[in-house]
Amino acid sequence: MNMGGMSYLQSNLRNFIAARKTSQNAVALEAGISQSTLNRIMAPGGTRFARDDTVEALAVCLHVSSHDLKYVDLFAEGGEVLPSSADTDSQATGPGVRILAATEFPRGSASRLSPIGMAQNVMVSRAWLSLQTDAPAKNVRYAFAIDDSMQGEIEKGDTVFIDTSVQTVETEGVYAFTYFNVPHIKHGQVLGENSLRFTGTRPSLNSIPVEGDQLKGLVIIGKVFASLSTKRF
Repeated sequence: MNMGGMSYLQSNLRNFIAARKTSQNAVALEAGISQSTLNRIMAPGGTRFARDDTVEALAVCLHVSSHDLKYVDLFAEGGEVLPSSADTDSQATGPGVRILAATEFPRGSASRLSPIGMAQNVMVSRAWLSLQTDAPAKNVRYAFAIDDSMQGEIEKGDTVFIDTSVQTVETEGVYAFTYFNVPHIKHGQVLGENSLRFTGTRPSLNSIPVEGDQLKGLVIIGKVFASLSTKRF
């Protein structure tokens, strides 16, 4: 067994496959690698077949970083479970952190983009999360960019991570929000007093100006601080 971390690769892949009630062949197909390659990787001593580009393809498919897939036990006991009602920061002994889904974003249609589209939570490493944000883990939620594609920044199907402690638009950035109960993930900016604008890939068509009484229909869920790319559809 490679104690440099590659043994975690087999363990994580096995656990992901079991948790999602899928198969090695299905994962290989979605990742765009050959079934025989994944079968060799999963066999005893097979980690020598795990080339960097193969691991990267699997990581993208599973919505984790290639580093975490190889070197972090993402299913370790003692990982932090984040209930919606959590009001304190607990110190977990394991490296994994479970991030709950943002309930404002329906996950039904996301299932066709990702095998974890219906998942109530996803696991990330504590090290990765701390590099992305200073927000406490209890304030972080995840969602899928399903309808609002921001080409070059956030693409359709990407997993986004949201700091829900941010409830207003004060600086330019990507925000998760509902506008008259319709969820969106778009680039937001302040135009003036009581005047905001949210834009997607094509500002001329996908722009949402919000001002005056329209602000009553706007609920900021949080600010997006990171995203993980998925296979393009």
